Amino acid sequence: MQWRELTLRCSTLAAEAVAAILQEVAGGFASQDTPESLILWAWLPEDQRLAERVQALGSRLDALPEELLEEGRPELSARTVDDEDWAEAWKAYWHPTRVGQRLVIKPTWRSWPPTDQPDAARSDDIMIELDPGMAFGTGAHATTTLCLEALESTIRCGAKVIDLGCGSGILSIAALKLGAAEALAIDNDPLATQATADNCDRNDVAGCRVLLQDSLDGVAPGWDIIVANISLPIVTAVAPRVAELLRPGGRFICSGFYAQRQEELAAALRAAGLTVESLHERESWGCMTARSALGTR
Repeated sequence: MQWRELTLRCSTLAAEAVAAILQEVAGGFASQDTPESLILWAWLPEDQRLAERVQALGSRLDALPEELLEEGRPELSARTVDDEDWAEAWKAYWHPTRVGQRLVIKPTWRSWPPTDQPDAARSDDIMIELDPGMAFGTGAHATTTLCLEALESTIRCGAKVIDLGCGSGILSIAALKLGAAEALAIDNDPLATQATADNCDRNDVAGCRVLLQDSLDGVAPGWDIIVANISLPIVTAVAPRVAELLRPGGRFICSGFYAQRQEELAAALRAAGLTVESLHERESWGCMTARSALGTR
């Protein structure tokens, strides 16, 4: 299969809106911060829907409000790549990563510990073997590491966890390996749900159910943790539903937003009946944890 690789360079002012557009149109994205701007990449299969999706992306970018374009309009470029070319290009640069105290995210094609760091391994390491394919979620981005650290400090044995926008399944797998009894992984991209199922098998974790859908519709209440590493507009939109699904005292862990937008997010969570407990920042990105006071209805 061939893929259309889309590269978007935008100002930090417009970055969150552009990221949300890519999330909706392409189902995910990769990004790299630079001092002057943010570079985002997304990949679309070159199938019968390609022209429609590229047109939708262009229309959404053209409709960005002028206040987000004061530092310039996003610059879009595209090229065609093969599966093998795309995979090998980023695999060369992705190495095992320690996250938090115990989690180690290891690409399936790397060894642990690294040959040049034999003392890097610890007796209590929790290893996550990952091959995200085209689904995104390697653990390298700040928002993912923030969510992983929040899960590590929040999860209790036997917890029930929803991973909304699961991508490669990294957060679901981490939750289960940290002691969760059940994980519900939800994504609207079939590439993501397939990658999640494959990575769960690869890590020999039980208790993960994968759903291909774009909302929390049809999900029964009574969850201990809901984690969402997605865009700010989506987080604020689902917050009332999250409050309905969490058990009393349950936690909502959310990331995918710039830390400078924290007050906007906090206001939306409070309006949904959630109590903000903490905010952690890394590389200008934020991760917020809120507690449910509503419980189930």
